[in-house]
Amino acid sequence: MSTTKPDTFVWTIVTALFIGMGITFILFSLIYAQDVAEVLSTPERLWNAICGLPMAVNELNMPILRALGAAAITLGIALQWIKNRMLSLRLIS
Repeated sequence: MSTTKPDTFVWTIVTALFIGMGITFILFSLIYAQDVAEVLSTPERLWNAICGLPMAVNELNMPILRALGAAAITLGIALQWIKNRMLSLRLIS
């Protein structure tokens, strides 16, 4: 019978939480999107915010939520890859 060590269990839980949070953020932002053009304009709106161009008050809420969701999913996948790499090198058991 195989048992899961506490450190690998924690890695798995943290990874699942990041991926779940990211999926939730993206789904909520897509639910509130008015049309496909709004979703497709996300990179442009984020770039305008980074450049400091003036924008409407609520124009940046959903693009930021989508960006945070994508970042959380990417972080979750990266953590899973790191955990698997550490297991293969036997740095954790």
